[in-house]
Amino acid sequence: MSESRQREQWTAHLKDEASARLEQQAAAGPDHRPVAGPLPFSAENLEQATRSAILQERDRCARLADAWTDHDRLLEVLPDLSDEQRDAVATAVRALAAEIRAG
Repeated sequence: MSESRQREQWTAHLKDEASARLEQQAAAGPDHRPVAGPLPFSAENLEQATRSAILQERDRCARLADAWTDHDRLLEVLPDLSDEQRDAVATAVRALAAEIRAG
């Protein structure tokens, strides 16, 4: 492909993108404004952002597990078990939550 043809295509692409942005802005409504600032995942902070996302997801999963250690909740979903059996389930779930947090 010739260089002039590539430039023409790039110009058309930029015009298409500008048009699409205008349409998005109009669809978002008059109160919407684009947020300025650095990209959330630049080369400098990609590793930090990834680590943070992983830690947040681990914490979310561990909190979900912790919710299943509640005696009343276990009684509701496991009514046929004895208190000792439900306590054993809660102990196992707490261990699972700790493993999740530890990664």
